[in-house]
Amino acid sequence: MASYTQWKDIRLGDVAKVISGFAFKSKDFQPEGIPIIKIKNIRVGAVDLSEVDHVDSSFLSLDTKYHVKGGDILISLTGSHLTQPNSVVGRVALHSSSLGHCLLNQRAGKIIVTKPEICNKLFLFYSIYAEEKRRKIALMALGAASQANVSPSQVESVEIKLPPLPTQRKLAAIISAYDDLIENNTRRIEILEEMARSLYREWFVNFRFPGHEQVKMIDSTSEFGLIPEGWEVLPIDELIKRGILEKNQDGNHGEKHPKSTNYVPVGIPFIMAKDLANNILNLANCQLISNEQAQSLRVGFAKKGDVLLTHKATMGRVAIVPQVENFIVLTPQVTYFRIKNSSSLNQAFLYCTFTSDRFQDILSGQSEQSTRKFISITNQRNIKILYPSPDWINKFGKIINDVLNLKQSLYSKNVNLRQTRDLLLPQLISGEIDVENIDINTGEIAA
Repeated sequence: MASYTQWKDIRLGDVAKVISGFAFKSKDFQPEGIPIIKIKNIRVGAVDLSEVDHVDSSFLSLDTKYHVKGGDILISLTGSHLTQPNSVVGRVALHSSSLGHCLLNQRAGKIIVTKPEICNKLFLFYSIYAEEKRRKIALMALGAASQANVSPSQVESVEIKLPPLPTQRKLAAIISAYDDLIENNTRRIEILEEMARSLYREWFVNFRFPGHEQVKMIDSTSEFGLIPEGWEVLPIDELIKRGILEKNQDGNHGEKHPKSTNYVPVGIPFIMAKDLANNILNLANCQLISNEQAQSLRVGFAKKGDVLLTHKATMGRVAIVPQVENFIVLTPQVTYFRIKNSSSLNQAFLYCTFTSDRFQDILSGQSEQSTRKFISITNQRNIKILYPSPDWINKFGKIINDVLNLKQSLYSKNVNLRQTRDLLLPQLISGEIDVENIDINTGEIAA
């Protein structure tokens, strides 16, 4: 271990303060405007604005401490206990400048460096982001299992090691190199997703596919209006009846559910709605169950290539199952669609159909209101979709399958980058790895 005589053990409160966000009222929220970061938007490591509320721009007059800009350190002051890791209290995130200017809601905290002359903000973030520190913060929390709270003063009491400022900058530069690669891959993933959606809209919504000028348009006798001759508008159930598509039989789906105490460190992925974020199946952080338990559950068993769709909890999320060992097990919140006739249908077309604005609007319109929106299995199967002639579906698949495969590959690279970063992180911020003789440019690492 490197000997750093100049490293100091300090309290976070010696160099920073923690504040809670502004107490917005529910009536303040609206569909458009300035994004509001709530505790749900603070993920582990990054801010997620895929589901975000907004307020009127007049709220920009609030004290600047409630404003969030690129590079700010955020922390969830409310959440669950450690038994529920995906929503655990004390999640720490770095706000990306690409997300733009936001405001901070109550119980979503911000860590503000008060002594930049001795503490680098990015180094401080990585110090608090380290799993050991996040665990210590979570253990301080008081309250119910799903409503645990930590105070700003408790977070400020956390101890960290603080090396000289030049060393902080060097360490931050090394670790942030991984985050830069992750963010670059994430942007590429977003571009690939939009490429797929754009081509789908052009061909199957606007009907401007190659040679469309010579194609006769006929009345579909449905809300789709005029469609190319030879194409059909069919309920999903009809594709199942024709043997083109298979859907897991889930009339009794969900009567059994594994208890959290039965999850295992190595086993079969048990997929919940939360594991389908940003239209990618997150196998890296999902819960695992034993094969024996999987066989005992009356749930869906999905395989590589199946298209997943959530119909409960967070409704309308979509993902394609990537390479898996054998199969994955689905919670009652998620159902699978399996291509049975690949000459008539492919994953790319089905995925883009399910993620299209038209399908999502129909899904939402047919949902049943409760504490959370959901759609019954019968209503889901009765949704009508456009079914072009198989040759056009195959032409689309030949182009977009490669796009979606690259998207999945970039996502897998990000998983590996995060794992490598998280292995190195505790060794770097503790001084276990000596970086004194490493030549690295720290010019972009702000004080």
